[in-house]
Amino acid sequence: MPSHPALPSRLPVSAEEPKTRMCSDSTSSAESPIPRPAARILLLDHSNRVLLFRTCLPHRRDHSLWITPGGGLKPAETYEEAALRELREETGLESAKPGPCVWTRRHVWQWGNVWYDNQEKFFFLRTPRFKVVPLNPDTIHGEPQLDYKWWSLQEIEAARDVEFAPRDLAEHLQPIVAGHLPATAIDVGP
Repeated sequence: MPSHPALPSRLPVSAEEPKTRMCSDSTSSAESPIPRPAARILLLDHSNRVLLFRTCLPHRRDHSLWITPGGGLKPAETYEEAALRELREETGLESAKPGPCVWTRRHVWQWGNVWYDNQEKFFFLRTPRFKVVPLNPDTIHGEPQLDYKWWSLQEIEAARDVEFAPRDLAEHLQPIVAGHLPATAIDVGP
């Protein structure tokens, strides 16, 4: 993949800027994906369990993966604003204040027949465990919400046949669970 500039703090609102929302028709490809800035929340409860959602891609219904809450930025929205909106939409959690950006991740992926170049920032948030109640309980971004779970680090490490995003979630989660937030965000890879 070619080298990329630093992640912007706010999504441009110019009509000339590339589309960043999920769309159904595109001439995108793995070699020419649509840029998609995204904000995610690394949400840990007081027992160091991380909230993850199980989802599947429209073109691979037989395959699922576990991801943190989050999604793409809307026009003129900062990463922090998007993180809060996505958290509220996907979990029902109101009035949360995310902490620092602890991770970044850049990866190209496919949603149906559209390719995206996700540029993600992960914000840390510790909260008491709560019951997840999405604003639209049947879907997350138009797709069925398959499941959610508060995972312990040990459960993630032991889950050999389960796919997580980022791929090395357990490795990157270890210092955070131990109470060591990075001074600057680290790249956690694909």
